[in-house]
Amino acid sequence: MLVALSLKYIFFIFVLILFLLVLLLKNKKIFICSFVVILLFGLHYCLKEIVYNQSLNISNYNFKIIDKKIGNTYINYVIKNGLHKYQFSSKEKYEIGDIIRIEGVIEKQVIHYPNAFDYQEFLHYQNIKGIIIPEKITTIDNKFCLSKLNYYIQDLIINNMSGIGKDYLMTLTIGVDDTLDTDNISKIGISHLFVISGLHVAMIIMFLEFIMKKLKVKPLYQKIIIVIILGGYVLIVNFLISVIRVYLNYLLKLMFKLKQLDLISINFMIVVLINPYIIFQLSFILSYLIAFFMCIYQEKQILKNKFLNKILNLYILTFLIQLLVFPFVVSINPDFNIISILVNPLFIFIVSYIFLPFSFLTLIIPIIYPLYSLFASIFDYLVENIAKIDVLTICLGNTNVYLKSLYYVCFYFLLKGYYLNILRYYMVFIIIVVCWYFKGVFVLNDQVYFLDLPEGDASLIISKNSTQVILIDTGEVTNNNIMTKILKDFGIKKINYLIITHGDSDHIGGAYDICRSIKIENLILNKYDVLEKSYPLRKKAKNILLLESGNIIKEQDFYLKVLSPVKNYQNINDNSLAFILNFKNLRILYTGDISEKVELEIINDYKEIDVDILKIAHHGSTTSSSIKFLESIKYRYAVIMSGYYNTFGFPKDEVVNRIPNKKRLLTKDLTTICFIKQKNRWVLKN
Repeated sequence: MLVALSLKYIFFIFVLILFLLVLLLKNKKIFICSFVVILLFGLHYCLKEIVYNQSLNISNYNFKIIDKKIGNTYINYVIKNGLHKYQFSSKEKYEIGDIIRIEGVIEKQVIHYPNAFDYQEFLHYQNIKGIIIPEKITTIDNKFCLSKLNYYIQDLIINNMSGIGKDYLMTLTIGVDDTLDTDNISKIGISHLFVISGLHVAMIIMFLEFIMKKLKVKPLYQKIIIVIILGGYVLIVNFLISVIRVYLNYLLKLMFKLKQLDLISINFMIVVLINPYIIFQLSFILSYLIAFFMCIYQEKQILKNKFLNKILNLYILTFLIQLLVFPFVVSINPDFNIISILVNPLFIFIVSYIFLPFSFLTLIIPIIYPLYSLFASIFDYLVENIAKIDVLTICLGNTNVYLKSLYYVCFYFLLKGYYLNILRYYMVFIIIVVCWYFKGVFVLNDQVYFLDLPEGDASLIISKNSTQVILIDTGEVTNNNIMTKILKDFGIKKINYLIITHGDSDHIGGAYDICRSIKIENLILNKYDVLEKSYPLRKKAKNILLLESGNIIKEQDFYLKVLSPVKNYQNINDNSLAFILNFKNLRILYTGDISEKVELEIINDYKEIDVDILKIAHHGSTTSSSIKFLESIKYRYAVIMSGYYNTFGFPKDEVVNRIPNKKRLLTKDLTTICFIKQKNRWVLKN
């Protein structure tokens, strides 16, 4: 754990040391203060790690349900005992505050494919020790829990209101976005407006101050009432960090006469000392990053006074904030719609000054909900239609910490450019973004991936500098379009060859979304594919090749020879393309989902097949991989892609045991399997 952390955060430690050295040279008092805060933070972090890594026999303890989120099929619950928190999913309905005894297995979360979201790390920094797969749950009692307030308001809204309006109402007032479809909102880059933020608290404060001034409440009593109501709102939104930040800032402002930047700095130190894990949470990072930036910006506004200049300042501020959070945003959603730069200020005005106050007013006076619902429907229609304008959408994807750091160095000098030579820094900044966009060109090695997807097969081959990209099958279709995101995160803009072995959905399912956003130069199907499933792909591909046994494709980087099908087997699996792909001297036999019958025909027609990698057919099913077939083929490794959510129990032990231990490569055990060419040698990287 410590080794992994040191490797992952070594760059940040280096930057921190550099920061302290700069402070030491500039101001020794600030250096001492910062050093003490960092030291205390480090000590508290180490203590939390010790507690977090303590083993706990969960069946011996009672747990309280403190949080829940309703999914499509299951309800996800967070339970707590003392300092120990866990998560579990169930179709059964439990209430917040229920005391339960749970028996089950703690499942370790793993990263299944490149650039995937690290859910285990996410749980870690939420102080959740793991996910329990429950075997037995017994409800013992129900006790009061602070988070009940949020769910009580949720129930009131759900039970008394309907339509899209209730989804917007819950999102904007109490921070519940489980039911709101945010796809279109995300596409036009306004997701940040639908996350409870300092803006919400500022609106509450403005409203309360306005009412109390009208009622001629004394200033002291005004402050006391605001503190109490804001404290209640912190409880209602379940201690959201953005609300805590503004609430703490308000309290500090009442107690000390300091500059806004100093208040936020003290605020920041208090929060990270209370909970060191919070510094790794994205919501915390974005909340304080934007808060610090806005303080600095307001002190040095470029244009002042005139009304038109104020509008222009709003555009400039919005644009700069978008640039500020840009690396974080594209790490979540690789697509960036340039039109969001133009529409953001408009939506900021609508949401901040109309939608948000209207939402709080509707929560207080529910009788006006029909009018609110109409407004929400119009707003949703507007968002939906703007989201359809995707001609200016560019795909950037995630990138490494070094390019992100270079981006922020450039961003800093871009801001300095307002006072210096702006053109020079704009040019450097644009070069960084262009490099980010074309990052696929900077692939330094030939790479072959056998991907560990939820269901099905997918193998990705990328040549050095991405001159050749080959994708063999695409896995099953998923809600979050995993295969498309993988390609985008690699910086892939074009697939030279998309090979679909056959039309089963766990081989072709992901292709439909891929072809909507990534160019397909050549689509390869088996000659006997007559399924309607492939028709949408055929329309998108520049060239279509229907192959059968004996067909050969020669390119500079690879050689492909088809072994099967020799005829129409009248069976979708047996019609699978089986072929040998020689990619820069790495020989791979792909077998789709062929059965034993086709395997025997292949070894009868093609003697002495010698490959480096055999892709085991049909995910390790007993319908394939006969002993005779495996003994007839020479192979160094046998790869089985079974899908980590498959419901068929793949790979079958009977099939796995036919393969010698040293030759087995199972995604079930290793997750994604990767081969990289280094110094003219292919190396297994797992």
